[in-house]
Amino acid sequence: MVTIGLIADTHVRDNVRRDIPAWRDQVPTYERFTRSMNQEVRQDFVVQLGDLNDGCVYPNGGCRANGREPLYSQDDVLRWIGMAKGALHDKLDALTLDVLGNHEYHEPHLWDEKRTLAALNEHWSKTSDTWYSFSYKQMTFIVLNTAFTDTEPEAHSAPMEEIEWLRATLAATDEPTFVFLHVPASYGCNAPYDQFVNQELVSQALAEHEHFVAGFFGHVHHCPEWHRMATQIDDYGNRFYHVTFPHDWMGDTSQKPWAVLELNPEENLMVFRVGSGVDNPKGHQTRWKRPIRRGPLVGNHYLSDLEWNSASNGFGPTELDMSNGNRVRGLDGRPISLHGQVYAKGLGVHAPSELVYQLGGYQGPVHLRHRHRRRDQRAGQRHVRSLGRRAADLRQRGGDRADRYQDRRRRRFRGAGTPPDRHRRWGRQER
Repeated sequence: MVTIGLIADTHVRDNVRRDIPAWRDQVPTYERFTRSMNQEVRQDFVVQLGDLNDGCVYPNGGCRANGREPLYSQDDVLRWIGMAKGALHDKLDALTLDVLGNHEYHEPHLWDEKRTLAALNEHWSKTSDTWYSFSYKQMTFIVLNTAFTDTEPEAHSAPMEEIEWLRATLAATDEPTFVFLHVPASYGCNAPYDQFVNQELVSQALAEHEHFVAGFFGHVHHCPEWHRMATQIDDYGNRFYHVTFPHDWMGDTSQKPWAVLELNPEENLMVFRVGSGVDNPKGHQTRWKRPIRRGPLVGNHYLSDLEWNSASNGFGPTELDMSNGNRVRGLDGRPISLHGQVYAKGLGVHAPSELVYQLGGYQGPVHLRHRHRRRDQRAGQRHVRSLGRRAADLRQRGGDRADRYQDRRRRRFRGAGTPPDRHRRWGRQER
């Protein structure tokens, strides 16, 4: 299990803005966050999704005195970054990763970018340092910079250099892949402020990567309907999750204005839990495909560990390592059980079903271990109980009719022909 803490848009500053409280009123929320991460969540790492500080991004919107001179200097901004890192990064027991937000780009054509980058991360000295990736516990994590600008602060973009890097990074991994970014690739509130240059190229690259699972972003707290957590799917079918604006919940200790991401590579399960304004104790759950095994197969393999080329199932989706469920893969099945024995591995299907596998050049024999011609035991038990109730009812109404009834059922199942599999299963169970 990998657990990741997510927080976004802290906008740290030491004076009041209309939608941001004074610093002294922000501190208790950050203390709750770090305490929750360290004592309850015990995260592997934390991701800060951008706008760590509240540098001004509106050239003519009140950020400059008389529309000319900035109201504060770059030294002020660097001080705010230091305040934020002291309240978050320094108090967390695990590593904190930073995503660049648009508020990190203060006066991009006037101020020294290197000073800002170094304040955020001492190892950053150039723009290309602000997008990076790493592999952790057989999963790939990618941090993008979708707020880059070297002109006006609101001219968000992902440089072509970053796009080429992203394509190469995706091509080099077959692990489940997760992406963190600030300005969303899914259009946010559909305002120009929520988009960036080369946005479609990012979405296209992610859609073409079969192991991309989900992306996570901040930024859209300016939309009233997004003050609560929202999910969004872009034009290419990629799913993204929003992390809420913490200042909407300042002073309300019943809310947790941050999110927790739980990844279980053994079950291919992602659970996204957000604490503010969302009544969903189970979290938002997604399962991802297992990595494709490349090259010839060597040794023994369970089919549920391999990626199929195609699959069809008579009832609901094909289940991996659990019995056939209903509508949602991985969430409504149960452990596979036959004759009272529980099996950890296997496929849950319902007739008629077909699965096609590519064996990757394997030339040896293929042995399929098919112990029983019936499905999981719990389905049979339902009908056995039904037959038992029917027999009991007949006994109440007269003599040996119940015994004759069950004998007829047994003879029917033992007779010639090919009765439906469920009938054969029930007959065997009765015996």
